[in-house]
Amino acid sequence: MELADTLAYIATVLGLVTFTPQVFMTWKTKNAKSVSLTTYALITVASSLWFSYGVLKNATPIIIANFVIFLHAIALVILKLKYDVLITKKGRNL
Repeated sequence: MELADTLAYIATVLGLVTFTPQVFMTWKTKNAKSVSLTTYALITVASSLWFSYGVLKNATPIIIANFVIFLHAIALVILKLKYDVLITKKGRNL
């Protein structure tokens, strides 16, 4: 394995670790007020585009990283919608 590939895999793991605490805490506390819907919607789109690029270039680290980032980002979008956007002021689901 080349140095560039090794660095790419290390960056992939570190990138994945950065999203996990936010997903876990949002799910655990059922509170998404600190999550920006716009930011995570854009991350979802960007990671899907990077994933597509990785597939076209056959770049495994890019494919893996962006697939998992997409899953984390879409999870946060869903949690944001579930816990914040779709809850009325009285605390009842719409």
